[in-house]
Amino acid sequence: MFRCLSNRAACWLKLGLLHSAVTDTTTALQIIDAHENDISSTVPHASVATAATHARIYARRGAAYTALGEFTNGTMLLWIFADFVQPIVIWRKQ
Repeated sequence: MFRCLSNRAACWLKLGLLHSAVTDTTTALQIIDAHENDISSTVPHASVATAATHARIYARRGAAYTALGEFTNGTMLLWIFADFVQPIVIWRKQ
């Protein structure tokens, strides 16, 4: 479900419906957090979403906030996105 919300947020961004993109990315992150809390109690170090999925969600949310003129939120989220992307880039080079 969180992947669908993330993809829909990308569509909202393309259509210029920025508040809808923020809402969908916020909901996607809440779903991931809820599921990871459930999984971590039974399987240690398990993750329901990959780093790439997190990166996409944070990038889309940051882009929406930046386009809305909320540069503080947008910049912060894009820095979080960069933190997720760095390990992915290093992993793919190996």
